[in-house]
Amino acid sequence: KIGLPEECNIVIAVGRFIPLKRYNELIEIWKNMSCNDLLLIVGEGEEKEKYEKTILELKMNNVIIENFHKKEELLDYYKAADIFIHPTSYDVWGLVVNEAMACGLPVIVSDHCVAGLELVKNEKNGYIFPMGDEKKACEKVEKVLGEKELYITLSQNAVKTIQTYTIENMAKTQIAVFKKILGKYF
Repeated sequence: KIGLPEECNIVIAVGRFIPLKRYNELIEIWKNMSCNDLLLIVGEGEEKEKYEKTILELKMNNVIIENFHKKEELLDYYKAADIFIHPTSYDVWGLVVNEAMACGLPVIVSDHCVAGLELVKNEKNGYIFPMGDEKKACEKVEKVLGEKELYITLSQNAVKTIQTYTIENMAKTQIAVFKKILGKYF
């Protein structure tokens, strides 16, 4: 539907094209990945030309830079992907992690993303890697893609994990916290 090759393993990253997302570092290390492992980076921002230049200089044909899409359209990209990767050096939360897990994607995320630290459990629904170690992230990608049973387990558990993160459950949690705080004063 969106024109991506069906024979490739698709690893998706979604976010703003800014230095703290570390996409250029991911692209540089991706040159060592199999040509059948396609890195799809979706977003917009100031570093787009830098990413495209890196791809050209390294003569890579397994990285695609895709413009930002509305949530409805972005869902098709998540559905086409096999794994979600998020190498960020800083995220207050990182809602893209929630979105990817809701689509059943195993998540490979840096330890500088709060959503990753909250939601991802190693070998349960994805992997957390040390920020700046994109090589380790790529090793986790290869592991997940190379072990079918592991992939299925991570995918199923990603959906199970995120099912509890509904707006209703979040509101209940916040109300309980407010009641606890207010209870101390009344």
